[in-house]
Amino acid sequence: MFSGKGLTLRLLKKHVKEKNPKKLVKEYRALLQKDPTDFKTRLRLGDAYIRLGKIEKALDEYFRVGEHLVEQELYQQAVGIFKRIVGLNPAMVPAYYQLADLYLTRDLFGEAKKQYEKILEVDPKQQRAQEELQKVKKKLTKFTASQRKVAKDGVSKNDPAWDALFHELQKQLTSQLSDDDYENHFHLGIAFKEMGLFDNAIEEFKLSLSDAGLRYDTYVMMAVCHREAERYDESLHFLRNAAKLPGLSLRQQQQLYYEMGVTFEENGQADEAVKAYTRVREMTKGDPVPHVESRLERLKAQ
Repeated sequence: MFSGKGLTLRLLKKHVKEKNPKKLVKEYRALLQKDPTDFKTRLRLGDAYIRLGKIEKALDEYFRVGEHLVEQELYQQAVGIFKRIVGLNPAMVPAYYQLADLYLTRDLFGEAKKQYEKILEVDPKQQRAQEELQKVKKKLTKFTASQRKVAKDGVSKNDPAWDALFHELQKQLTSQLSDDDYENHFHLGIAFKEMGLFDNAIEEFKLSLSDAGLRYDTYVMMAVCHREAERYDESLHFLRNAAKLPGLSLRQQQQLYYEMGVTFEENGQADEAVKAYTRVREMTKGDPVPHVESRLERLKAQ
């Protein structure tokens, strides 16, 4: 990848050791002038900009890396890059569109739906997001109906043929992942969750828990998986673990109370569900949240 090369490599090692981001930026930019397609160096350049506090420049470099990964059909790695981008700038609409497209390539309609919803939270006037969201909702409905039909036709996880197919799929998906590849294990967990393979998803999420940056989202995903499997106590356990994490944003706290409310409601604990939804309402400072209000009205009517 590097041309010239012994001297350049020694310089890079020296600058990394010294932790001098300004010198690293200079070296990385020089390398990219010689080879603009050196995307590993471009990724390192973005990291160096982060250390300098130049977030916008870092985002530009990361976005170019993400686009390159998409072109190379390295979809899992691309998801990781675009997730990093929206983590740094939650208002970066183009990154959400990229994530939605990436999830759709794997028929992860639920995750694509979330990306379009996030876009509309940032900019409710995004017509493309509005249109795509409606399309995804229809696909999600058809996908769910198809799953029901499969179950009705007698195909189950206890079927030897199904079991063999699943293990082959799992083998292919995990063959190139090491235990410390936390982000890809997280996204693989999401994939299993969307397939209804909740226990397999949880095993992947357990690996991603080792990454502090993924811990909140991982706890929430594990809670959702347990709830879908009707293990409500375990679901609440992981939501409470998430609530203990330091530095939670207001939005994350609202999400936790909402998920707790859903779990209580599905477990028949109506009073506890009302308390949780009411807490979400209080945290919005009087601004109504439609899906919370509808759940409260239904529960109070009961």
